[in-house]
Amino acid sequence: MEDKKTSQLKHKVMNLYQIEMMHLKQRSQLITATLPFTDNLADYQTRFFVKDENVLERLQNFLPTQKVGILDLADPRQIGSLTVSGQVQEKFLCRNSYLYPELNKYRRSYYYKNTCQQNNGYFSSEMIYAKDIKFLRDAKEDHVLTRPRYADVAVIAAPNVELITQLSGQAPTKAMLEKILRERIIQLLRAFKQAQVTCLILGAFGCERAQNDPAQVARIFKQCLLSLEFKNSFAEVYFDILNNNYALQAFEREFNN
Repeated sequence: MEDKKTSQLKHKVMNLYQIEMMHLKQRSQLITATLPFTDNLADYQTRFFVKDENVLERLQNFLPTQKVGILDLADPRQIGSLTVSGQVQEKFLCRNSYLYPELNKYRRSYYYKNTCQQNNGYFSSEMIYAKDIKFLRDAKEDHVLTRPRYADVAVIAAPNVELITQLSGQAPTKAMLEKILRERIIQLLRAFKQAQVTCLILGAFGCERAQNDPAQVARIFKQCLLSLEFKNSFAEVYFDILNNNYALQAFEREFNN
């Protein structure tokens, strides 16, 4: 159950969206095909950070001129994770930005599809990519900012280890998880690269409700980000991992060594 304050925040954002919707630049698309390899035209000396912090706290620390991309750690069956209890990341994003109306456009083509066709717990590899989402509040959630921030937001499913085990009667192999995770992380990074994002806010992809191994996920992220395709493509990459010390330590070991 949502508390009264959380419910009020959500409703206020939707009321503001109704007022502003005709003047917003935000837009989105459902990416169904594998994005192509592209040459690396950027030459940043990429800096990596692992932080125990809220995504919106990090977003407010970027300059308005920096183009930011956020990985939304979403449940592929529920828009905005609205029926999930607790302070999950997507609920936090949706009640402090205009992200929810963009996600709602894919109620049938993405969320309902993943509900009906769970692909044995691996879900679809399709991705929602939303551009120029307006964020109205910072991590404190106590007022609407006089200078809102904007960011691109990507939604892509991680394989759900618990569901895979439940549906198949046995745990998935590390090799299969490795394959799916790598494919989806590459697709995610290609989308951000194609959109000319310079700063990323990522996280422990699939390491909470989906129960993937944080050490494995961190290693795949690092290998991909340092590969020929993505090396120096982004100026700064943050892994914001809040209230998950086990995952935080796994990412710290991978990126601080």
